[in-house]
Order: sequence, then C-alpha cells, then structure tokens
Amino acid sequence: MGFIVKHADCVPIFLFDPKHDVVGLVHSGLRGAIQKVGLMAIMKMISEFGSDPKEILVGLGPGIQKCCYKKHIEILSQLPDWSNCIDTENNSIDLPGYIEAMFCEVGILKRHIENSGVCTSCSQNFHSWTRQRDQNEPKGNGVSIIVLKQNMYD
Repeated sequence: MGFIVKHADCVPIFLFDPKHDVVGLVHSGLRGAIQKVGLMAIMKMISEFGSDPKEILVGLGPGIQKCCYKKHIEILSQLPDWSNCIDTENNSIDLPGYIEAMFCEVGILKRHIENSGVCTSCSQNFHSWTRQRDQNEPKGNGVSIIVLKQNMYD
C-alpha cells in the first residue's frame, strides 16, 4: 500500500501507525490546514483501523516555513487557533507549527512528530510556488511518497 502527493510549498504530512501497519499521506497547504485535513486523516486512522494517537508517527516534509510565508496574515489573525503561529513582528506564518500543534491537541506525542524544517522557498532543491510566482521560475511540483512494505511471504 502506498500514497503519492504533489506539492510545491504545501506541507506533505506522512502518517504511520506501526502497531496496525497503517500509513497515510496528506497534502496540507493553508486551506488544508484551516480545514484540518491532517486531523481528518488521523480520525480516519482511529475509526477505521483502531489507531491510537499516542502510537502514530508523523513526519512533516519540506514546505514553506515561517521565514518565507508572508501571505494571508490578515485572514488567519481572525482565527483564534492560529494566534500562536502568526509572528506579527516579522509578518509571517508558521504553517508547519500550526499543523504540529493541531496534532498535539488530539494526542499525537510531540516526540512522535518530526518536522523536516526545510523551506521550499529558500531551498533551490525543491519546487516552490512562492518562488515560481515571485521570481518567474518555471512551474513545477515536488512529489512525496509513502509506502507500507508488505511481507512478501504473507
């Protein structure tokens, strides 16, 4: 079983429940974070596979980081659960930080969340919608893949 998502600045969220051999992969940009798509995936893991949030491992792949995310602050500042992720002094948003906090609120252990910390806008190694727009770069996407290796003898 495996999943693929395309992304440029949005955060790919890798989910793994080692106890129940369940994986998930979620594409979460600003709209997805506001709609809590990562949380919906966790809830699906709980309801369909019996996953325990305390056992789920989460990886946040490369995505735009607070150093470069300067859009939509006026919208997010009106949403109370975003207040800790908006840096009004630097006029920036911590999207991965918001996603991480959302997971901790539902019982995912902080030590089970690994944030790559890689900014797609800063790094030339990744496609960035922000860089493509601001620097007129050719459009492109990154791809994230998660696969659950099945025992070939089952």
